[in-house]
Amino acid sequence: MDNLRLGEGTEASGGGGHGVLLRLSACSEWLVSKEAEWVTLSAIRVFRFILKHHLHCTGCSAVFPLKPAEFRTIDRHMRQHESIDGTDIHVSLAKRIEAEQLAGKTPLQLKFICESMAAQKQYKAAIKSQDDQSH
Repeated sequence: MDNLRLGEGTEASGGGGHGVLLRLSACSEWLVSKEAEWVTLSAIRVFRFILKHHLHCTGCSAVFPLKPAEFRTIDRHMRQHESIDGTDIHVSLAKRIEAEQLAGKTPLQLKFICESMAAQKQYKAAIKSQDDQSH
């Protein structure tokens, strides 16, 4: 199992990064896992015929399937870097996760989600501004 870092809003990390799903208000860690199905003969594994990769949110147990090409790209990148934060991989995964989370939402639900996220961002900015002024 590998960790991977996705970035602000929807993130995951290499080496214990944190992430936020649209439906979570707290940060959580993301993990990439692999699942294999085998052909067996007399209860002995003979041939692996299916290999699947998934992106897991440890905060809410959401699972997103990774395409083989996505996994290979992530794996290659993670061999040389600590995270995928700020990369095209990050942008692509963040968009896909967001699209999957928002699929099936009504226009009213989408409006509420957008307004809630904007209000939370504004609140965080105000808190940061107060902290900066007090120091």
